[in-house]
Amino acid sequence: MILKGFYYAEINLPRRLEELAVKAREAHLHERSALLAHVRVQFDTRDFLSPTILANPFAQLLRLFGFETLRTRARDYASSVEQRKGEIEALAARKDDIENRLVTGYLLRGVYHAARAAEVPSGSLEWRAHSQRALAEYEAALELRPADLDALEGAVRQCQLLHDETKELNYLERIVANAGNNLLMHARALRLIARIWNRRNHPQDWNEARAQLVTAWRLLDHRAVDGSPEAAELAETLLLYGEVQTKREKFSAARTALNRAHSLFLRLGSEAGAAGVTSAVTALQRLDDIAGSSEALG
Repeated sequence: MILKGFYYAEINLPRRLEELAVKAREAHLHERSALLAHVRVQFDTRDFLSPTILANPFAQLLRLFGFETLRTRARDYASSVEQRKGEIEALAARKDDIENRLVTGYLLRGVYHAARAAEVPSGSLEWRAHSQRALAEYEAALELRPADLDALEGAVRQCQLLHDETKELNYLERIVANAGNNLLMHARALRLIARIWNRRNHPQDWNEARAQLVTAWRLLDHRAVDGSPEAAELAETLLLYGEVQTKREKFSAARTALNRAHSLFLRLGSEAGAAGVTSAVTALQRLDDIAGSSEALG
């Protein structure tokens, strides 16, 4: 029971601190007019910008017994400007730390709800409720940190599950804008953007998909060491590039990309690599069929 008491007291602490801060603010603003009135008339300016304990130790002593003049109060404010600026800097650092911890909390809650969704049948009401709640947690994190890459990636995953293509594209574009030196994340976001364009049925959309994939390819091409995450991502990029070029009837470029994707997947030596090999073989077969039909028509 004692521990629970401490727990609830800790929960209520921010509210109590806010109440105290509001009271202190109101008292200060009420006092300000009297302080300004005091200094707007002729007053003794000696040592006014020095701390009271240095300028008038006796006034500091009287304060201990509850006696304090307007001059002493005014001097305190005027001489503590640098101290207040330091306090603001400290509060800003503390605020930043609290916000970072809050973002981490939102991310963990997002993962929790995503995991709960995975425990129930896909498409069920409970699945949708947890999936939407997970997305809401990631979006709450993004309210505080709009460029947080972990929150953006989490939001992308949930949008994919919920088939919200508009939001997914928005979050992917934000990853591209904020990925910085994280080239792997940058390239992955470009590939996922291209995948959205590739699902559409207009040649202009396929052209856009190709442009995104070319950029992703260039980001990874010289960093794809066998078995590395960059190699796995490059293989996925080349696989999609080959599929896009097949649609665009650029058969030679498609075959070159798909053959290299097949080779990269082979060298991954994992379940993902094996699945990638199967996808590459299927894409090559589709390419052969489409190219053969095109030649027959030609």
